[in-house]
Amino acid sequence: MRIARHLSPSSNLPEFGVLVEDNFWTIVGNNPYENLELTGEFYPLEEVTLISPCAPRKIIGIALNFSGIQGYNPEMSEPLVFLKSPNTVTGPNTKVNIPFHSLKAWGEAELAVVIKRRASKIQRDFVDDYVLGFTIANDVTVSNIEGRDHHLARSKSVDGFCPIGPWIETDLTLSNLDINAFQNGELIRAGNTKDHHWNWREIVFQVSQWMCLEEGDVILTGNPPDINGWVYLEDEAKFEATISNIGTLTTYFSIADSKS
Repeated sequence: MRIARHLSPSSNLPEFGVLVEDNFWTIVGNNPYENLELTGEFYPLEEVTLISPCAPRKIIGIALNFSGIQGYNPEMSEPLVFLKSPNTVTGPNTKVNIPFHSLKAWGEAELAVVIKRRASKIQRDFVDDYVLGFTIANDVTVSNIEGRDHHLARSKSVDGFCPIGPWIETDLTLSNLDINAFQNGELIRAGNTKDHHWNWREIVFQVSQWMCLEEGDVILTGNPPDINGWVYLEDEAKFEATISNIGTLTTYFSIADSKS
């Protein structure tokens, strides 16, 4: 099942729905975390503008989760975690502005886990009960000034720096999914979920031991290795993050003062 959100034509407020064939069906109570019963009202998908499929209170990122990534250590004893703030969330097919023309920026295609309900110190055998489904995220990042750690707030939490979408897939086997990133049609990063150092269940389990996860929170499971060296975003770049059996998340970019 695919859960999505759009802006209601009547109220202009976010409205959850389920995608069935080529239609967006609204759900009872507008709360997919509790109920996925259809109301009987639907919109043709071609008339719907999808927004981010969830509104997380926090976005948790996992770094160095693929071999081949600079800094990867196969002897890691726990996931390396960073945060992105909620203002970074935007939906599919949006244009994101990078406000720093003098700093290098890049996109990262990642499998994202969407939390279903409050999760704290959960047990490994019950992780699935706390997950609504999976979507695609683009962990946009910009280098920081003075050679500082690029996981600082300004590098990760600029407005729009976490496109999410286009929907949440609830019925998915994640053992062998390709994760690819294309920039202007060129494949620049490629990986597979089977190559994750930490699989999604272990990530949710470990993070929940010290951080309370809330309904709608998103966990990014890591950026796959680059193909031919690091590729940075340019003005008017089109970035496509694709995951097999989920779909494609497309984002467009502009860079401040790029033409000055």
